[in-house]
Amino acid sequence: MSKYQERAEYLEQLGKNQEQSASNAREVEKFLLRHESEGLIVCDANRSIVNQYFHGDDITEEALEDSWDNHPNFKKSLAQRESDTDVRANLAKEIYTLAPGSPESKNHVVSQLRYKTIEEIIVQRDELGRRKALKDLPKDELRVLARTPLQAQFKPIEPLYQSREAILSASPAEIRRLLRVSGIDAVNAVLATKSKN
Repeated sequence: MSKYQERAEYLEQLGKNQEQSASNAREVEKFLLRHESEGLIVCDANRSIVNQYFHGDDITEEALEDSWDNHPNFKKSLAQRESDTDVRANLAKEIYTLAPGSPESKNHVVSQLRYKTIEEIIVQRDELGRRKALKDLPKDELRVLARTPLQAQFKPIEPLYQSREAILSASPAEIRRLLRVSGIDAVNAVLATKSKN
């Protein structure tokens, strides 16, 4: 066989492969768009999953629909949106397992979730998880946590007020602001220093 003939066959096969790839890509795109209203996300990850699932075989509309309807693992492997009701149901299950008390009290906590936004429910779940984690800690570790000082919530005293005289000559409104910003301990520490007379 001549090199010309081999090259011609190679190019012909390459053209067929490119046509099939383009056809597969069109079918996958139509499939994703067709099922988008059912929560299927149109994204590269789903395109890749479909192509891997068919592993080089021709992708047709019939084959895609058959896989969607009859192969639950194919359907589960594709990225899908969760509805708000699904998110709420999953959060309610988590809160039920984390909430302390009897089943009746847990049911009461879960029944109150319908009046909250999803963000509020997530905050409640996180708080219950934090409390459960603390409850499960050994007593020694709890003591260590209880004795560690909280992180500083106040700013250092401003340079203008680092003397006793400056604080004593400040207006009441300015002293209130200073207490709010720097804290009573810092102000008392400055007041406890002796004047430089």
